[in-house]
Amino acid sequence: MIFAELKSLECQNAPDLSPNFMPDDLEDFCLHYCMVVGGRGMEGEELFNVSVCSTKWVERICKESGYLFGRHYLIVPYFDFTKIEWTLRKSVESVIGKDWHELSTKVGRIGKSEFEDYRPYDPAKSESAPTR
Repeated sequence: MIFAELKSLECQNAPDLSPNFMPDDLEDFCLHYCMVVGGRGMEGEELFNVSVCSTKWVERICKESGYLFGRHYLIVPYFDFTKIEWTLRKSVESVIGKDWHELSTKVGRIGKSEFEDYRPYDPAKSESAPTR
């Protein structure tokens, strides 16, 4: 069995993510995080993206557009870096798989894998450019 490990956490909105970082509005925000995840004690890692949003932000977006799709979102009442990091770490590190594929698939339910929807290039199936 392989146990997932959150090796690092980065925020695309704050390149220098630290416990001192604060969004402009602690109750109305959406931040995009990149989780670097690997197998505990193993080399190698994969990136998983998750948007961390406040309930107020979700409500505002829904009122403005009438809807919001919610896959790969963590919704919190207000910004608290320590709680967000703890929640993501706890969620990721509770994942167990028989191999890396299973582990990655399960972590992919929390955040979008960098390889989600990836298809290897197959020249036999590629469409050629139209000719004149």
